[in-house]
Amino acid sequence: MNYEKKGRIAYVTINRPERLNALHPPANQELLDVFTDFKNDDDSWIAIITGTGDRSFSAGNDLRYTAENFEEALEKVAPSVTEDTVKYYEELGKKLRARSRRSKKRSEADLYM
Repeated sequence: MNYEKKGRIAYVTINRPERLNALHPPANQELLDVFTDFKNDDDSWIAIITGTGDRSFSAGNDLRYTAENFEEALEKVAPSVTEDTVKYYEELGKKLRARSRRSKKRSEADLYM
């Protein structure tokens, strides 16, 4: 995962092109860390997330990793999707909407929230 801030924009790049940027528990943890930092940084207004490579932004869940590490996936991933997780992302969405309203121009965040 690459995470860089330039001015008020945070750039997040999933860097697993060999797996079509599919997400697995370590990548999900990295995303959580990145978006926690973004959420807590009042100087970052917009986050842009992309993927490396030219074949896919993200294929979604890394099914091969899940199959190869099924027990780990059950222990770590399934219990992690809790009401607190949903609330966390709802709060992040509220922050994105609030930041986009500060600008006189509508931003992409308004369109997706």
